[in-house]
Amino acid sequence: MKNTVRTIFLLLVVFLFSAGSAVAGTYTDHTFSPSPMRFAHNGVYQWGINWAPPSGEYITSANLSITGLRNWDYYKSTQEPYDLYVHLLDEVYVPPNTSSSSWGNVTKVYDTNDDFIDWFETQKDAPSQVHLFTAGNRKDKDPNKTKGDNKYYFFTGTTNISYNFDLSELSLLTTYSKSSDHFGIGFDPDCHFDYSTITLTVRTGPNPVPEPATMLLVGTGLLGLAGIRRKKMKKD
Repeated sequence: MKNTVRTIFLLLVVFLFSAGSAVAGTYTDHTFSPSPMRFAHNGVYQWGINWAPPSGEYITSANLSITGLRNWDYYKSTQEPYDLYVHLLDEVYVPPNTSSSSWGNVTKVYDTNDDFIDWFETQKDAPSQVHLFTAGNRKDKDPNKTKGDNKYYFFTGTTNISYNFDLSELSLLTTYSKSSDHFGIGFDPDCHFDYSTITLTVRTGPNPVPEPATMLLVGTGLLGLAGIRRKKMKKD
């Protein structure tokens, strides 16, 4: 039994080392920034990025950084409760019969409802997209809890956010960028938000990051082998 456990442990170490080394070797950081924006409550802001990984390279990591993020009334002793919803988009989407304006690589869709819900979650006919995180100070949110499978950043005053994409989000980013050579980042503010900088850094390299499903299958297979081995030893 001890030999079996030792064997399984070594196999797991080898697998995890292989997964970790997937981002080793020559890699390149690709940095993107949107045209200047000042988030207002009457709009949804979509930052379009025309880019795809270089031929023969894979996306190994991605980070979205926002510095100096602050509610418009951050200087007050008691701030109004507002959230900023952030999404990864397959492409920029303007619903039919909706007003919009564009400058540089940003498109603003005017949100006439002006409510306190995530606009992107209400667009059932929009291209594929996924919620990355929410930042704000809504009183009905617990700062110690996450929203779904993603993070909720609770803050008052001014904050800096550094968000690392998880494996499933990296997989979507790869699909979005490779399928049409573009993708986007969407922002839906409950009210006015200011910021200093917004930067997306995408790292590419020669090896893909293992998908969650692959890691699960390998782990399950190793456990299965351990069970078969143990059963065989009992028979002997």
